[in-house]
Amino acid sequence: MPKISPHSAKAKGRRFQQDTLAEIKRIFGRRIKDDHIWSAPMGTDGEDLPMVSEAREALVGYSFECKAWGEATRSKIYSAIRQAILNANGNKYVIVFKQDREEAHVVIKRVEFLYMLRAISDIRKMLGKLNEIEKSTDDESLKTLIQEIKEQLK
Repeated sequence: MPKISPHSAKAKGRRFQQDTLAEIKRIFGRRIKDDHIWSAPMGTDGEDLPMVSEAREALVGYSFECKAWGEATRSKIYSAIRQAILNANGNKYVIVFKQDREEAHVVIKRVEFLYMLRAISDIRKMLGKLNEIEKSTDDESLKTLIQEIKEQLK
């Protein structure tokens, strides 16, 4: 397998970062302003997708590290993904993996993860609105209903 040049590797990584950024913006829409999250230049320290606090809140505090591994360096994760797809019978899959003396991690499709983050972000906003309504009302039955909803959303 021919070795990829450093320039080509950086270009591949840059394209993957930009693709991930575009998908975040597509899924989150107006929830994240265009200038609140961006793709960092290749080779710089820190997050691959730096963001302002409002974007981080919408993304439920997650930080993104984008890795576009080539064939020669890809890990056993992809064989596990193929196996999971075959065994999932059309259902969504999650892969849990760990290396010796390392923490366990999970792998799911990027798009599914982003939709999950968006749902969590939306629920947090709804809880904030419920708190405001609860504080501003004197209706005890409404307060009771709000408490029940909040308990279900925990």
